Amino acid sequence: MPLGGIGTGSICLNGHGGLQDFSLRHKPNFTALPDGHGFIDAAFGLLHLPESKITKLVEGPFEPEKIYDQGLQAQGYRRGGHEGFPRFREVSFEGEYPFGHVQLRDSKVPLEVRMTGFNPFIPRDDKHSGLPCAILEYAFRNTSKKPVKYEFSYHLSHLAIGENEKEKGTRNATIPGRGVLFSNTEKPGSESFGTACLLALRGRPIVKGMWFRGGWFDPLSALWKEVSTGKFTANAGSNGIDIDGRNGGSILFRGKINPGQAVTHSVVIAWHFPNSNLTIGGQDTSAGLSCSVSTSCGTDRDSPSWRPYYAGIWKDAIAVAGYVRRHYPMLRRRTLAFKDALFASTVPREVIDAVSANLAILKSPTVLRLENGNVWGWEGCFTTSGCCSGSCTHVWNYAQSLCHLFPALERTLREQELMRSMDERGHVTFRAALPDGPTPHNWHAAADGQLGGILKLYRDWQISGDMLWIKSLYPKARQSLNYCIASWDPDHCGVLVEPHHNTYDIEFWGAGWHVQQHLHCCAQRHEPDGFGDWEKKTTSCSIANWPNGVPNTSTGNFSTASTTSKTSATKICVINLS
Repeated sequence: MPLGGIGTGSICLNGHGGLQDFSLRHKPNFTALPDGHGFIDAAFGLLHLPESKITKLVEGPFEPEKIYDQGLQAQGYRRGGHEGFPRFREVSFEGEYPFGHVQLRDSKVPLEVRMTGFNPFIPRDDKHSGLPCAILEYAFRNTSKKPVKYEFSYHLSHLAIGENEKEKGTRNATIPGRGVLFSNTEKPGSESFGTACLLALRGRPIVKGMWFRGGWFDPLSALWKEVSTGKFTANAGSNGIDIDGRNGGSILFRGKINPGQAVTHSVVIAWHFPNSNLTIGGQDTSAGLSCSVSTSCGTDRDSPSWRPYYAGIWKDAIAVAGYVRRHYPMLRRRTLAFKDALFASTVPREVIDAVSANLAILKSPTVLRLENGNVWGWEGCFTTSGCCSGSCTHVWNYAQSLCHLFPALERTLREQELMRSMDERGHVTFRAALPDGPTPHNWHAAADGQLGGILKLYRDWQISGDMLWIKSLYPKARQSLNYCIASWDPDHCGVLVEPHHNTYDIEFWGAGWHVQQHLHCCAQRHEPDGFGDWEKKTTSCSIANWPNGVPNTSTGNFSTASTTSKTSATKICVINLS
């Protein structure tokens, strides 16, 4: 389950209570890949009980198939390096997006643990729903008849490792009584420049600003020895000697829980990577070159191609984490209000589960957001890159959550289609450029995507009621519709008969209802004064020469298959269009 803001990237909460898939740098970074010798980003909690000398990783057991992962993990599952620590024996996961809950039990541990992960999800509040962070809550309840002393520590590897000096270029600083700030020595305009932060949202933990800097398993071995023996030590984050080897930082809480009582410790992991050179589908103005899909133009520039929205609000990760700490009660309350409203619905539980789970896509690496506030999206994600670029118009036709929950963000897609992706003819390139800008028009338009964009313009106006906005785009919508009619219904029959590209990534030849309904609805919505004349024109078209049967006007379907060549696609109309 992705934990992150809209357009910020995310960290995923898994069903064992652990974190994986740290997709923080404006591209996917999933762990479904063959193993290697190195370690990747890691975040984990440890529970130590001094009196019974029990220490557990605060995660549930791995099932055997997870450990070797379809044969991809020849050395066993050791992504972050902590996976082999002793775990709780029982685990259950409950997904109530935007919250994920993990329940942990162990017969040898007199504490039940309920872990909750979330990122603020507040409809119509895109600022607070766009915080680059993951919030984690650990509630410990004493199920025994005696008081229990405990030490709970949370550990985060250095998330801001640069490209040039790697671990040698990492820097740490303690935030006294709160947490650790991670940074690097990269140039401020480079893609690998950035910061991350681990911060306690309540209380004053002991802070270890830097791990032991050794090779292989040394850092985590030293960390485990300290925690499991109750000898956790603090440091300021540097000593002038340890400048290489794996880096990270930790915080630790100590306390006592009486029988039947509970205590909660909450932490936030924040990140801030303000630069991206990922340039797709537009023109690289510095070099005069066209940037193709999934390329990075101008990677040696002193300034990035674009910056994410959050970079214009918060200057670094500590600013993000500090903001969350100050506003944590409000952020949690408003997110919980949305979740409670959604799950209190009387629709079947299966429907609520499907709706809520799919909202998570908005918080995944599928969605990017530029500093000017505009949204840009992939069709989906591969393991290390996006799949199928440019807020593809016919694929994003399917999406219905963004327009209702964050309508201001959805409207940026209409502006992209009609203002930057459309040429003077009315042709809309169905894959938008990244960053914002004009697109090449060397490919055919997508009929369902272009007509769908006109329908969505009408829908978005109905949702917003913004007359100035609709008036600014209405002439563009007419231009787009005129292109569609001229290209696919040149005889004004009211039927798309010329070859038209669509979401199946093929061309439809001849009339068919899949895209046809878009044309009728667009004409009704956007040409209320002229639709009657257009309808009259369509009734004059002859159906006598249709070679494969006549249309069923009650269903909009034809009695036989569509034709397979342009020459045999005789034009035909449905008489009762309205």
